[in-house]
Amino acid sequence: MSKELPIGLFDSGVGGLTVLQELRKVMPNEDYIYLGDTANLPYGTKTEETIYRYAHQATSILIKRGVKCVLIACNTATAVALAKLQTSFPSIPIFGVIEPSVHEVCKKTKTHHIAVLATPATINNKAYEKSILKKLPTARVENISCPLFVSLVEEALFQGPIVDGVIHRYLDHAFSSQITKDSPDSIILGCTHFPLLKNTIQNIVGQGITIINSAEASANHLKKDLHAKNKLYLNTKKIGSTHFIVTDDPQKFLNTGSLFLKDPIDKKNIELLHT
Repeated sequence: MSKELPIGLFDSGVGGLTVLQELRKVMPNEDYIYLGDTANLPYGTKTEETIYRYAHQATSILIKRGVKCVLIACNTATAVALAKLQTSFPSIPIFGVIEPSVHEVCKKTKTHHIAVLATPATINNKAYEKSILKKLPTARVENISCPLFVSLVEEALFQGPIVDGVIHRYLDHAFSSQITKDSPDSIILGCTHFPLLKNTIQNIVGQGITIINSAEASANHLKKDLHAKNKLYLNTKKIGSTHFIVTDDPQKFLNTGSLFLKDPIDKKNIELLHT
């Protein structure tokens, strides 16, 4: 497996770009192929069978493009499909975004009371809760389904009264001092869309609550893992490139994706793939 091959990652839409942003910070020399399955978003409200089918298709596309590893830049797809994909494609390393976040939160929580904010599919799968309890058997895990967070972020609504209202609706029962005196001391943002709401969430729950950004944790973990697998790591280019593949509406991806990456995307680097 050549070090010069790109890293492949996929998500149902633009949420995984938060992972790509963090990857480009910690591994700027790498080339990346990002697949946004925009024709089938969101994954988080679909059945596990459908999510796996989409994830298998996305992984196949990336492998055919010649990547050296695949990162599932989607918490929902990681929860549902990671183990099956690793079995289906044994010749290539496939990583998810759940274990890195769990590792970080288990190190940082002091009260062992942890909240997981995620899509309905991720919450129903209980992948985070199972992983946390495996590492930290004394943990109390509050699983909070936040489906509207995805819609807010897809519409580039990161702050303001509408966003505040939705966050309060989902989180007040666990974090409002007027309702509970036993709040979690840590939050996992269990969807790659949610880091765009991190600052607003932090302001609402309080600065004393530790918030784990799954995108940042996953990028750092992947760098460490690829370094350990030296044959896969260290592209020798001075600066890497990124190619984007979408399955629908490249213009919307261009507009919204630039906000997610906090960097303009060149339209020439976006490929529309009909699946």
